[in-house]
Amino acid sequence: MEHFHNLLEHMCYKEYQTDFASVKGLPVMQTTLQPLEKHAAEVYTREIFLLFRPILVRAACNKVLWSRETGSYTIYAVGRYMQPEKIWRVLFFEDTMELKCSCMRMESFGIPCEHIVSVLVLLDICQFPDSIVLHRWTKNAKQGMYDSLTQTSDSLRFMKLGCLMDWFRQVAAKGIEKSHRYIQARDWAVATIKSWDVEDLTDAEGGQPNGSLPEDLPANPPICRTKGRSGPRSKRASQRCRLCREEGHNRTNVLNDLNMKTVTGISVHKSQSHHTQ
Repeated sequence: MEHFHNLLEHMCYKEYQTDFASVKGLPVMQTTLQPLEKHAAEVYTREIFLLFRPILVRAACNKVLWSRETGSYTIYAVGRYMQPEKIWRVLFFEDTMELKCSCMRMESFGIPCEHIVSVLVLLDICQFPDSIVLHRWTKNAKQGMYDSLTQTSDSLRFMKLGCLMDWFRQVAAKGIEKSHRYIQARDWAVATIKSWDVEDLTDAEGGQPNGSLPEDLPANPPICRTKGRSGPRSKRASQRCRLCREEGHNRTNVLNDLNMKTVTGISVHKSQSHHTQ
C-alpha cells in the first residue's frame, strides 16, 4: 500500500506538471497555417497540440479537387499532391458548422484530420469550430473540479507553487550578487515566515478552541469490542458437571479427585500394615 500511494502521488505530480505546462505560455509556431496553429495551441492541452501539429504540416500537401452542393451540406473532394487515386470526401454543414470526413479520424481519435483542415483553409476559417473540438482535450476540461465555494484544486496549487519558485529563483540569483540585496532578501524572508507562522497559529486556535473539533466535523465513533452488536457482552453461563450437575467444576476434575483419593488411600493402607508388622 505504501508503494501504491507513492506511485499515485507521482502520477498526480506528473499530471500537475503537465497542467502547468499547458497554461504557461504558447509554443513557437512552426507551420505555415499559423492562425489555425495558434488557435489550436490556445484551445488544446500541450500534449494534444503536439499530436495535432503534424496534421497541420500534412494538410499543406492536400488540395481540394472539386466540390458539390446539396440541399443541406456541401461535399468537398480532398486529394493529395501527385496521388490522384486517393480521394477523401468531407461533408460541411454550414448551418451547424459541422465537418465530417470519410477517413473517420475525428470519430476515432477525437482530433481533426488533415482533410478537414484543408477544407477550413479553403473556406478561410481561422478558428476551429466547436463541433470538431472535443471538450476533454481542451485546457478548460477541469473547470468542473471547482465547487460553488471557488476552492482551488491541487493542480492550481502546484501552478502557484511553480510560479512562486520561478520568481524567488530570480530573486535569489540577483540577491547573491550584492551584500545589501542578500541582507534585504534574507530579512524579508525571515520576517514573512514568522508573521505567516503566527497567522496560521492564530487561525488554528480561533477555528478549534481548546483542541475541540468544529461542529460540522463528526467525532470518532465509540469503541465497541463486540462483533455484530453494540450492547455489553452477556455473561457466559457457568459450566455444569455432567456427573453431579453442579457448577464450578466438570467431569474431568471429579475423576481426577477420585483417582487421587484412591491412590492416597492405598498408599496410606500399605504404610500402616507395614508398621504393624
